[in-house]
Amino acid sequence: MNLRVLLRTMVAAGVMTLAGAANAQSNDSILSRHIKEADGTTGQDTNSGAGVKTGHLQDGAVNAAKIAAGAITDDKITAGISASKINRTGLDAE
Repeated sequence: MNLRVLLRTMVAAGVMTLAGAANAQSNDSILSRHIKEADGTTGQDTNSGAGVKTGHLQDGAVNAAKIAAGAITDDKITAGISASKINRTGLDAE
């Protein structure tokens, strides 16, 4: 390898390193407007496709405080609700 090729290679590597550093994001720098809408196609994972995927969410990230009132409807509960989770106060005729 001659000196010219070596220098060209070193400069290219340096430019790539600087470009990578310039594109790095700091904490809390991604805003909602930066997140592309989900594209609704199949075969997506956390490395491909647009939008936030289930795999991006930490366990427990979606909790009762994050769910809008009335958002959970009967058709969204496929397995049913166990009787132990139903408060029957005021439901039974006495």
